[in-house]
Amino acid sequence: MTAAEMSTLVCYLSVIIVDFLPDYDEVWDFYSTLCEIIKISIESIISEDQVNYLKYLIRSHYEMFIRLFKKKLKFYFMVH
Repeated sequence: MTAAEMSTLVCYLSVIIVDFLPDYDEVWDFYSTLCEIIKISIESIISEDQVNYLKYLIRSHYEMFIRLFKKKLKFYFMVH
């Protein structure tokens, strides 16, 4: 799968499967946080507030990953 195809899948997956999800799902929350991180990251211009929000999202995403999947990944590029 190319990067463009993966980007399209990430963007539209929520539209495709939202009707099949329970009212609240932690893994879906994890996915939504990742989508928000990607959305901010690909902006050509971001404000200082968005940078701070992005830091918060990345930290939250990392903590959710550890809690949900019981693994530690090397998120060096995102965390630093």
